[in-house]
Amino acid sequence: MQFRCWQKPWVLSLWVLGLSLGSGFAWGERGQQPGAEGHPPVEGQIKGAGAPEQPEDSAPRKPLKRRARAGLAGFASRSTLTFVKRPDLPSYSLEVVHVFPERVRWRLEPMGETRTSAQRLVRFQFGAGIWMLPQYAECSTLHRGEEARRFQLQNELRRVAMSWPAGLAWRATDKPEVQLAKLPGLGSLRAVTRGDDTRPLRIDSYFGADTASFESLAQIEWKRAERRWWPASWTLFSGKRRIWDEVISEVKTGSKYLDSFFLPADRRVSTGPASAPRALRLGARVTRQTPLAPDLAWPEVLALAKEAAGEAARTLPDGLQLDPRPIYLLDPAGLPVAFELRLRGEGSSVPEGWRQTPAAEGWSTVHHGLGEIRKPAIEALERMLQPGQQPSRPYVRVQHTGGQVGLVQLVLKVASQ
Repeated sequence: MQFRCWQKPWVLSLWVLGLSLGSGFAWGERGQQPGAEGHPPVEGQIKGAGAPEQPEDSAPRKPLKRRARAGLAGFASRSTLTFVKRPDLPSYSLEVVHVFPERVRWRLEPMGETRTSAQRLVRFQFGAGIWMLPQYAECSTLHRGEEARRFQLQNELRRVAMSWPAGLAWRATDKPEVQLAKLPGLGSLRAVTRGDDTRPLRIDSYFGADTASFESLAQIEWKRAERRWWPASWTLFSGKRRIWDEVISEVKTGSKYLDSFFLPADRRVSTGPASAPRALRLGARVTRQTPLAPDLAWPEVLALAKEAAGEAARTLPDGLQLDPRPIYLLDPAGLPVAFELRLRGEGSSVPEGWRQTPAAEGWSTVHHGLGEIRKPAIEALERMLQPGQQPSRPYVRVQHTGGQVGLVQLVLKVASQ
């Protein structure tokens, strides 16, 4: 079974306007459009909804074994960005995590009280795999070829600046302040120092055999923290165009990140249900169901339910509260056929258009995302029923983590006699 991706086609064009001021830092401009019920919170790998499954032979190469470089296993940095050519844009936050080698995650999002988690833009590298998670989307895009190599070059430029001079063989030139280093398969780097200071004032990257710079980190200032020198600020150039000024406010060392952190949620490999079947006692609720058109993708279903929940919360009579998480009723194959809004509490009055649902017993399991909600998972719960018991229509509740689909609870109620 394949799940279809959904994302707003106009969203990323706004990012292209704001970010892709030059050919270098073009986040996605090449062809891209822009605790569960009855369980305590569960941590684990997740596999989100909506992403097409890749054939086995198309899977990117996994990363090499973790290995420190000059005693540094990795770093996590947080920066504030100011777009110098776009004063109408707010400041942005950039979080970058590197674990050596080949494990990278960048998260870019606007700062301020009005921001939402869905406004983030995330880039991932895991081995040879390069993915982007666009703004407002729950489906990642796999990059290949030249676009993937350009992002790898961006990764290397920042890694070298943050871990200077570890990891590369630098070659002297006829100018004592200039050093060069080759990046096989990507291009090269050029570092310019100042006087007796061995730390670079500027680092330029060159894609392939190009003689014009791809990106540059210029006017690099340094500070000492955690027993080593780190960049404190720099200016990013794409070619000769100034893109942003960056102040690096925080740097942490270490590699305490699971490999799954460097993969989009919809690309993470599940290891099976996060919980064994568990018996439930489900209280009486006041509910309202909305049937769904056939063949809707999960992201569309989630968006429709969110919109309906917002409208219901605004129109409920005083004294009634909406449960913030709808449930999604499924067909035998695990596909959504309706969503159901519910009021908080068992003793709620019944507004017009709503109905009382009686208490029931049932079974549930917690799963690593909607991709696992299929016929075998439902059948596993059906096998828990006692002789003579009949199942009601199964449903799921969805937990969102960082704007993405996280753990999902599958519930099968026993039908009332």
